[in-house]
Amino acid sequence: GYSGEGVKKQTCRAPPAVKEFLQSVQVHKGGSEKEVLFATDGSASTQPNGSPGEIMVLNCLTFAGGRNLWGWSNKKSATKQPLDANLKAAAQDFGDKRLEVLTYTRMGFGMDVALPVCQGRGGRLFHGPGNDEDKLQFEFKDYKTSNGEGRVYMEIDGEAFVCCHPQDVSIQLHKQINVLYNDGTPWFTPAC
Repeated sequence: GYSGEGVKKQTCRAPPAVKEFLQSVQVHKGGSEKEVLFATDGSASTQPNGSPGEIMVLNCLTFAGGRNLWGWSNKKSATKQPLDANLKAAAQDFGDKRLEVLTYTRMGFGMDVALPVCQGRGGRLFHGPGNDEDKLQFEFKDYKTSNGEGRVYMEIDGEAFVCCHPQDVSIQLHKQINVLYNDGTPWFTPAC
């Protein structure tokens, strides 16, 4: 499972760091106004903090069997500017029509996924509307691996895939669905 994937990534060929293939992350508000959240060659305040291995867009605790990556990442900003107090206090709620974006660097050999006590290092980037008027846009560099493939590894809701030479990806809310959620409260107590 996850530990095997971690060993493979540590011993074979690790995927490239975010700054090697990602140009910027922007929020387009209502169509015309845009805000740059993250830029690998932008101003000092939007440059990445360190060399993160992944960038994630989250809405619920589905990554790695329900690990709370957003909760673990409440002490650090993804960029060189200090972590905003509102961003630090933001809670993840899958019913709020908001998206959470963070950078993440895994612990070695997939240990952060296999063992809850081993937490990777995450940095919060964005907690904002994912409504039908706003969209997140990821712009990619003209990235080529040593063999010229330009592979960028992506995952959507547990389904992994590879994009070769992506230019941009936009994420926007189109529809909200209702789901059942188990908060741990028993809904039925048998009479004995």
